Amino acid sequence: AVVKDLITVRNAVEARLAAGAAVIDRLGVAKRLGSTTSKVLQANGAAPGAAARWLRIGTGLAGLDRTAGYFRDGFLSAEHIDAIVRGISHVRGRVVGLMSDDFRCEVEGKLLAHAISGAPPAEIGRIARAMGNEVAGEQGGVPAAEDASLNTLDYAATPDGRLAGRFDVDAVTGEKMMSALDVWSRPRPEPDGRADTRTPTQRRADALHQLLDCGGGGQSLISAPRTEVAVTVPADHPDLASLRWMGPVTEATAAALACDASITSITLDGQQVPIDLSPPKRLFT
Repeated sequence: AVVKDLITVRNAVEARLAAGAAVIDRLGVAKRLGSTTSKVLQANGAAPGAAARWLRIGTGLAGLDRTAGYFRDGFLSAEHIDAIVRGISHVRGRVVGLMSDDFRCEVEGKLLAHAISGAPPAEIGRIARAMGNEVAGEQGGVPAAEDASLNTLDYAATPDGRLAGRFDVDAVTGEKMMSALDVWSRPRPEPDGRADTRTPTQRRADALHQLLDCGGGGQSLISAPRTEVAVTVPADHPDLASLRWMGPVTEATAAALACDASITSITLDGQQVPIDLSPPKRLFT
């Protein structure tokens, strides 16, 4: 009970911090100091990630009265609120023209309902992407998750001689990367038989090293290595196709991925239990 009360207090405090960040940004305090709002918050003790989240939430809650109310009351965490704000922004970006107030309220209600029912922030994000895909399909737009023109990758050497960077890529590229890293980053026993002592982040870094050794230098290869990705396409709802790691994709992207793929059909019974599995087959010779 004490922990639950403390979590509620923590959520309510973060709601006030987000509101304060929005006020600081609106008043132009950081600009007068020759800085940014996020850096001003960091200068006052906030971690970079928290500062960015407070500002994103504080400015994104405008017009989302129901979500803001749950946040002020401490009922939902900053992470859940951030997922809702980001989700609505994602769907708004898929709408051709301006998003109507009624549709925004509808999207907010759906994401808020999932948050209240206990869905984690990552699941809320996947739901929002699926809704964005649906909107883009209806209006002819390209979902941000599948827009390769938005891809970015930045890296630079650090003062201590290491390399650090960040990237933002489309769902298909992300799926290939996660699938490839998953193969190379699985735990392996130590020489003495003990369980793998590496952390997940260390295993992924080692996996990247292995991938670069396998073909990252532009060498001539007799046959190019391929990264396998799995695309699940329900037979009765091809518009609900999804990738194993990256989640929902549009029917168009699923069709593009199927062009040179091996197709396996799985028949399920009424309880979603597989009752038949066909051998893999190609669409063309």
